[in-house]
Amino acid sequence: MIKKVFVFIIVIIITSCKTEEIVSTYQTVNLKKTQSYINYKNPLVYYLPRNIIRVDFELQKTIFTAGPYAQFAQKYLGIENAITKDFDKWEITNITINVLAIPDTNQIYIIENENFRNNINLLSLSESGIIQGINCKVQGINKFENLQLNSSNLFADDNNFQFTNLSVKPNIVEKTERTYNRVKTDSSYIKVPVTKKVKISKSLEEKAEEAAAFILKLRKRRFKLVAGMNETQPDGLAVKNMVEVLNKMEEDYIHLFVGKEEQKVNTYSCYFNPEPDSAFSRKLLFKFSPVYGIIGSDKITRVNIQKSEYAGEPVIINIEPVTSSVRQRDFERIQNNKFKEKTGFYYRIPALVKVEIIQNMEIVFSKEILMAQYGQSLALPVDLLNDENVKVEYYEKYGSIKSISK
Repeated sequence: MIKKVFVFIIVIIITSCKTEEIVSTYQTVNLKKTQSYINYKNPLVYYLPRNIIRVDFELQKTIFTAGPYAQFAQKYLGIENAITKDFDKWEITNITINVLAIPDTNQIYIIENENFRNNINLLSLSESGIIQGINCKVQGINKFENLQLNSSNLFADDNNFQFTNLSVKPNIVEKTERTYNRVKTDSSYIKVPVTKKVKISKSLEEKAEEAAAFILKLRKRRFKLVAGMNETQPDGLAVKNMVEVLNKMEEDYIHLFVGKEEQKVNTYSCYFNPEPDSAFSRKLLFKFSPVYGIIGSDKITRVNIQKSEYAGEPVIINIEPVTSSVRQRDFERIQNNKFKEKTGFYYRIPALVKVEIIQNMEIVFSKEILMAQYGQSLALPVDLLNDENVKVEYYEKYGSIKSISK
């Protein structure tokens, strides 16, 4: 009888050992709501993310360069509206936005409990301390980005184009000049003619007239080539190549009269760190001038900014919540009342917001995105990690739950 009782006790002990599990008694505390680290032994610390917006503006700069013979375009070629002075024209051709994640200093949490450490195999954090996963290895997607404006190359003095091929003929012309020397005779002075050759530079109009004559000559040769009027006519492929060369030569010489237009594209990036429910959801990014581009460079500060062409148009970013967070706040209040004693890992529910870019009081860009700080911070059940096989994966960009699995 005693032997049977002993065996029964052994069976109960073994069964209880198999079914025993480590009960998590940890809690997660927001550092902003506690005094310090003093009361915590070997705490684990993690951040929830907040979002900043990077706005990339694609800027197109068109450089207009007047040709050296612009004033003679109408006279010799009959071309009107030629470029008569150098100037630039700036346009915003495209706008894109990117959502980045940084640690939210208002959402830093401390976890401390020995039992908790027994229930966790791995706590995945990003390089900046943002939580990525519990009991699972997560490859981070967000890399550190230097949050600086990249305007250093936007206002470089790149108007350095020069016309070098001004004519196919020499710029120097040789002329014969006749002068008179006074020669003394026995009774008087007489004038003796003397001729000499001198080299002088051609006038601007003379060079323009030669360039116009060369353009007409190119057109005439091209016409004969295409019409097959030459005595020795090349084959079809050769004709095509020769016409392309003639077109290129004519284009280069036409630019001497009408001027040249060149386009360059640059990207200007701005960063905005919005605060919900505050005036910081709206910000003046910069002022934009069609003449000088982004106002604020060294080039702009040297001019009289009182002039209208330098004043610029304000470019503003505005963020407005799209979804109401009333129900989320009610749920957060209910959850806080339910878990007054202990709370598990915190996570975020991002909210949908509308991002608008306004230029000169007109909306030029609008897009709806998710932003972490406009949503709510909630806590997982404290006993979720009683099972050490439970895996929790976070969206690193928003701090929301991606998956809970075993």
